[in-house]
Amino acid sequence: MFALPAQLTLPHARALSETLGQLAASGQGPMVLDAAGVQALDTAGLAVLLEAKRRAQTAQRPFELMNVPAKLADLMDLYGVAGWIGQAA
Repeated sequence: MFALPAQLTLPHARALSETLGQLAASGQGPMVLDAAGVQALDTAGLAVLLEAKRRAQTAQRPFELMNVPAKLADLMDLYGVAGWIGQAA
């Protein structure tokens, strides 16, 4: 399980995307991201999560997003990706 950082925003998007890309390519089994610590987010952060999901699929790994804060859930609903991104209960 990988704990997402507190900031899922544009200034942090590139570095996080690279980290999650390496994570997707390097492991086996489910790629599980824990969003419990996310405090600030924007659409760039959501784009990074969608890219991580795509990379996990490319690596033939299941993808799960756990402990989604309300702000992130609202943003995923707004863009219509809540069901696609793989939220775990």
